[in-house]
Amino acid sequence: MPGNVVDYVVAFDDFASAISVPAPSLMASPLIGLPLPPAGWSPRDFAPELIWHPMAWLPERLKRPLTNGDDVEPDNGWVLRVGLELQESGLYDQVSGSWFDVLTHLGIDPANADDAHRLSSWLAGGPDRRLDEFDLDELIFVEDAPEWSLEAAISSLEPLEVVARTKAARQLLAMCNETLTGDGVEPAEQAEMVGMMLTLGVWATCGDEALGARIEQVRERLDAYAGGLSDAGSPVFALSAIFADMVDAGEPIENDLLAQFERVRRQTGLSEFAAS
Repeated sequence: MPGNVVDYVVAFDDFASAISVPAPSLMASPLIGLPLPPAGWSPRDFAPELIWHPMAWLPERLKRPLTNGDDVEPDNGWVLRVGLELQESGLYDQVSGSWFDVLTHLGIDPANADDAHRLSSWLAGGPDRRLDEFDLDELIFVEDAPEWSLEAAISSLEPLEVVARTKAARQLLAMCNETLTGDGVEPAEQAEMVGMMLTLGVWATCGDEALGARIEQVRERLDAYAGGLSDAGSPVFALSAIFADMVDAGEPIENDLLAQFERVRRQTGLSEFAAS
């Protein structure tokens, strides 16, 4: 999950710029610290400097939400499935926050002139047997449990959405309180922070329609509000109350889930557990 919501916004914008894709086309979720590329993308759709990343090589079964007749996998279920597979396979190292380098695995060094030419030719549509035939499932597919990530996502999606919502709301509540005090914050900066909090607040609900509607009501009130953002009666107080409610409702579930993880850690003898 994103360690910090503001850092996530910066990383999201950087990622969107790097792959030259409008931000709305990316899949952003509080459940994963990196946006997913547009559904169905292949490595050739990525900028040359990014095709080392496992996200560029998602196998077909992870490139988009699953469908079964008229039923479509929820976006957060898809995101969680991708995140679980990349983390549990070791392509994402949760302790160091580092990612597996696909090009290094393939023996390709973009800093080498010949390899750089090879990559450019392939990205332009030229043939390359090793790049054409590489399948990330060589590294992540579990033969004896092919649907493990789907089953795990189905069983854990709801509580993990609560954890993600609580974690984000806790940070947004702190931002809200900083805006309300107004200490050292210029009015223009206050307005920018409130706008960001409204957008992030809706995002942090993980699709909860009732919470999203409450936040949008605050946005409507702010549009017609003429007073100072930290004045008594400012709609920002209502936004702060919403974030506080999200934290209060989610913390018991968050604590229970983390306690379950801690019990598993002790039972399995794992030496460390990164709660974040």
